[in-house]
Amino acid sequence: MKRCFLLFFALATVFAAIGDEFADYFEARNRMANFVLVPPPPGEEGALDLRLPDATAHMRCPFCEGRRECVLEEPNYGQLDGRIGGPKKKKLRCPLCKGAGGWKAFEDPARRSADIARGLAEFSASHQSRGEVAEGGAFIPRDFAAADRKTLRRVQEAFGKPCSQCKWSGIVQCRKCGGKGVVKCGAKDCKGGWLVTKTTTTQSHSGGGIRGGNSSFHSVGSRSHRTTKRETVTVVLCPECGGAALRRCEECDGERAKVCQRCAGTGIKQKQN
Repeated sequence: MKRCFLLFFALATVFAAIGDEFADYFEARNRMANFVLVPPPPGEEGALDLRLPDATAHMRCPFCEGRRECVLEEPNYGQLDGRIGGPKKKKLRCPLCKGAGGWKAFEDPARRSADIARGLAEFSASHQSRGEVAEGGAFIPRDFAAADRKTLRRVQEAFGKPCSQCKWSGIVQCRKCGGKGVVKCGAKDCKGGWLVTKTTTTQSHSGGGIRGGNSSFHSVGSRSHRTTKRETVTVVLCPECGGAALRRCEECDGERAKVCQRCAGTGIKQKQN
C-alpha cells in the first residue's frame, strides 16, 4: 500500500511539473505582450524563453513493458492434443522494440493537451487573482485597460492565438493509431502473435468381399470404400509481428503524433500571407 502511494505521489509530482512548464510558457508570452505597454529594460526581452515545452519523450514498449525481452508460450489451437509434454516456450528479444525497451516518440498527445489546459488555467487564475484584465489571451494591469484599441490589439498579437489545428501543442495525434504508436498485426492468419494454419488431408480406403457356397468360396467383384479426414494444426510465430501481435504504426513510425503542419510546430496561429 505504501509503495502504491509513493508511486502515485511521484507520478503526480511529474505531471504537476509538466503542467508548470506550460504555466511558465504562457507567463513568458504574457510578459512579452506587456512589453507593448511598458518597454522592457535593455536585454530583458531577449532573455525570455518563448519555446514550447519539449514534445519528445521516450515511449516504453507496450509489449515487453521496457524489459527488452519476453517469454512467449505456444497457445493451444488443437496441436497439443495427443502431444507428449506441454506447450513450447520461447525466450527471445522483444520483437516489437527489437530489444531496445522502447523508442523515441512524441509525448502522448492527449496527455500533452491536458497539461496545456492545466498550465493555461493556472496562468489565468494567477493573473485574475491580481485583478488584471484579460486582453485576448494576455492579461494586462487594470490601469492600461483604457488604452487605445490599436495598442490593445498589438498586445493580443504579441501574446498570440492558439493554432486551430493543434491548440498550442505543436503536434497532432496520429489518426491511424490514435496516438498509441502501435497497431494490431495485419497478417491474415495471425492470432495473438501466432500463425495458425490448419491442413485437412483425405484418405480413401478400399477392400474386397468374398462369398461362400457349398464347399467352395468364390471371390466377389464388388469392393467397399471408406473415406477418412485428418486435420493437422500448425502453430508458429507470426513472421510479420514475431509474436507481439502488434507492430509500430506505419503512418507515424510509432511516434504517436506528427509535427503540426499548419503552424510548423509552434502551436501559434500563423498570419496569412
